[in-house]
Amino acid sequence: MSKRNGASEKAITKWVMDWDDLAIGKDYCPFLYVRDVPSQGDSYIIKGLNSGRHHHFLSELEYFHFLLLEFDQSVTDIREQYALIPRSDTAQIADSLGFRHPAFPQSKLHIVMTTDFLVTKKVGDITWFEAISVKPSSAMDSTSRKYKRTMEKQNIESEFWFSKNIPWHISTENDISLTRARNLRNLWVSMAAEELNYLNLLVADFIQVFQSEWSHNIKLIELLRIIGVKIGLSDYESKMAFGKAVWLHLLDVDLDTYVIKDYFPVSFNQGEIHD
Repeated sequence: MSKRNGASEKAITKWVMDWDDLAIGKDYCPFLYVRDVPSQGDSYIIKGLNSGRHHHFLSELEYFHFLLLEFDQSVTDIREQYALIPRSDTAQIADSLGFRHPAFPQSKLHIVMTTDFLVTKKVGDITWFEAISVKPSSAMDSTSRKYKRTMEKQNIESEFWFSKNIPWHISTENDISLTRARNLRNLWVSMAAEELNYLNLLVADFIQVFQSEWSHNIKLIELLRIIGVKIGLSDYESKMAFGKAVWLHLLDVDLDTYVIKDYFPVSFNQGEIHD
């Protein structure tokens, strides 16, 4: 039985119990997996750099949000497809708002609603949670046929998190840097491929040469080749070391203005990096 298309009360109760046992920590499992939802486009299963577990994303937009969260140094945990339980809470909220609670089409039983991301953040000694609903901007178009129902569901979700004293917001592609997300996606393999871990020992040397050889006009591919010759790396290894340096926040390159290409120079957020 599908968690989206049909279920008995017994099955729903079991899903919730099984999920609740793994709702926190390194063994967290999303309430909805990619396999639970009929494909309406791209879906992704990605092993997190920080969590070490496989994250499930039901759209490219969710995946892009994840990359940005993974890169955010204040984020310590990312829990996707987080169940809003108990269902009695969302049912009560729906009743109070005069909305119909989402239900299975055939049985009419209430589904378990989910939030796309529950994020844990920490700065210094302060830790807090943020809940995020990811939606394409088209879903927020008031002229859309589904807009009214979409907003009813969003209001139920919003009130659920308000009752938990956890900030919640909707995020569309207009609220994030898609260019940054694409750059992080392109550089992801440098961190994800375990066979490249030996490069970790060379990142400091890589950065030192990068800083000494960088200029406004030098193409990235030329710069990486120079660095490779100086510290004994192939062109590919040099490119992977670059990706590691960016992901580790050791090179503050501009990720937001344009998608980084081999045959163009890279720029830095603080301008020149040497005298």
